[in-house]
Amino acid sequence: LRSRGFFPNVNAPVFSQRGGQVAPGAVVTLSAGSQTGAIYYTLDGSDARSIGGGIAGTAYTTGITLNGLVKVRTRFLGTGGEWSALDEAEFIAHPPAEAGDLVVSKIHYHPSDPTGSEEGAGFDSDSNFEYIALMNIGTETFDLSAVELESAVSFKFATAAIRILEPGARVVVAGNEEALLL
Repeated sequence: LRSRGFFPNVNAPVFSQRGGQVAPGAVVTLSAGSQTGAIYYTLDGSDARSIGGGIAGTAYTTGITLNGLVKVRTRFLGTGGEWSALDEAEFIAHPPAEAGDLVVSKIHYHPSDPTGSEEGAGFDSDSNFEYIALMNIGTETFDLSAVELESAVSFKFATAAIRILEPGARVVVAGNEEALLL
């Protein structure tokens, strides 16, 4: 790809850790090896390279201290003005959930039989409307990535859109999300 001009001749920065769980306040570094130029990164989901090839106003060059859920997007800008390909890693800098802080606040098991309109929408079993609600009763925001539900409802938070739970917040895990949204 490089010989045909489809891929940059400079390499993207290398993360000291490739995303994942880190302690709050952890520092992640980026390195460029023996290349000469500068590393730029963003924390707001944008690209460090602006339209037209300049440096985006939201780009940083200093160390990265992680707190919360952070997506780091980075590029290397060589001394000749050539940008590397974009690379990114997502970090979770919240303490993991602890057994005493996460409770099952509601179990909706064996609900009423579906109504005629629910059956007409293809939800012909009461099991489509089952769900489990979890609540953070602790005082800290935490990461649910290691939490999995098995049995009546199978669910892995590691691949879910919601992985961080604030104090007092709840999350509902549905047997059939579409049925509950009806």
